Amino acid sequence: MKPIYFEESVIRQAKERLSLSGTSIREWAGAHGFHHVLVRDVLTGNRAAIHGKSHNIAVLLGMKPGTLNPLHLPEKLKHLLESHAA
Repeated sequence: MKPIYFEESVIRQAKERLSLSGTSIREWAGAHGFHHVLVRDVLTGNRAAIHGKSHNIAVLLGMKPGTLNPLHLPEKLKHLLESHAA
């Protein structure tokens, strides 16, 4: 059995936010420049999201606190770093 890396309430809340906005995992992933399978793995708790792209996904989905890692941020989201630096 695989470990679950997030508490069930955190997973449920992140999924609920997507659902309330009417956004599918595939749509959210595409809009943010991530592969939908990686986003799904983070959202189901099957990915630890400790560093790299999965960390950034978890931060953007509100599943964990932290700052975005610029080394693993898709080009279409680089503006987020610039707005936080100002």
